[in-house]
Amino acid sequence: VVNPGLAELAARGRAASADGGAPGARAGAFDSPELRALTLTFAQYLAVNDTRAEELLARMRELCGAQAPAWLGTCAEAVDALNYEAALACLPRPHQGE
Repeated sequence: VVNPGLAELAARGRAASADGGAPGARAGAFDSPELRALTLTFAQYLAVNDTRAEELLARMRELCGAQAPAWLGTCAEAVDALNYEAALACLPRPHQGE
């Protein structure tokens, strides 16, 4: 059984990762070496349903501040819903192992 709200969340995440983020998002927000490293670890936590993903997400959002990329907000919604699979789908492609 698929929850329609969670399916929509995953679809929005794919759209956000496809366009790189929302208009007005800081262009270099994802260029930070620290954020890239945190995102890799975040993806690993999500892949194994590790609840440390929640703490790491908070740290990533803090690092980005008000200029957080759209995918990060979509990931946060999925993590709040405890849908780590949808959160993993929200990550930018380089961090999905592709």
